[in-house]
Amino acid sequence: MEENMRFILLLIWCISSNVVYAGATAWLPMEVQYGHVIVDIKVGGVEAKAMLDTGAESNAISKAFLNAHNIEHRKGREFILEGVYGKSRERLINKLKIDFQGSEFTMDGTMPFRGGGNFSMILGMPFFNSFVVQIDYPNEKYRLITHNSMKLNGSENLKLNRNRRKSRLTAPVLVNSTHKVDLLFDTGNSGGILLYRPLAESKGWLEKYAITKTKSSGIVTSGVDTDILVFPTVEFGPFTLDDVMASVPSKGNSKNLRPSDQDIRYKGILGYDMLKHFLVTLDAHNGLAHLMPSAVGEE
Repeated sequence: MEENMRFILLLIWCISSNVVYAGATAWLPMEVQYGHVIVDIKVGGVEAKAMLDTGAESNAISKAFLNAHNIEHRKGREFILEGVYGKSRERLINKLKIDFQGSEFTMDGTMPFRGGGNFSMILGMPFFNSFVVQIDYPNEKYRLITHNSMKLNGSENLKLNRNRRKSRLTAPVLVNSTHKVDLLFDTGNSGGILLYRPLAESKGWLEKYAITKTKSSGIVTSGVDTDILVFPTVEFGPFTLDDVMASVPSKGNSKNLRPSDQDIRYKGILGYDMLKHFLVTLDAHNGLAHLMPSAVGEE
């Protein structure tokens, strides 16, 4: 609750200081790096990059970044961190000093993660639940809008399912016009679709659509053998995408694609290769989205 309240206060400041019309910020620059949506942030006074990630139930910080810059913080309670490919025992990070778009606040309950690569922080569902977020992938910009200023109910073209805690979103897709599959809606997934292996095996997709093998990694483990498939078509909202790439972890490595929540079910994850064509308007709090094709240079 405290974390969500801090984001509400952040929203109020961002809206008032970057306003272009009532209840919305100006378009803010972002970068798309390796399929990740990256924005500028400061942590403990140090400039950093944060990834906008609807697949993350909480906000998170790189342990390597904390150690490299000796960022002041306090350790919180112990918990089990579960990724797609494994789990580890960690402690929450509290009292992080954050500067986001000029707004300074303290963040508690932040999860640590190893590595990070092109980003040092993850802004997850607490961020997305606080307001309507527009991400224009082709033009690499985003903005934040209050729920009172934009209501998608009735104008959405993609309805999302949510768990009770509003920390997970799933979207339905139709594979090759025949198979409906619910996927985790994940802006932090740099690929196209990541599938639960028993589903791919039961449908015969590995034999029919597999083209190669590779290795994948997650926030806990790396080097997992993965089959790569290419689906001829995938229907996503009102749009049909051609030649969509999907990855399937090797046997024994995809169990964490199944959610621990009993009130939501999904058989995989969708990510950047599905979203990169669109201006995505996302009301995560109410489980609504609008997809609009966008081209570079469009306003």
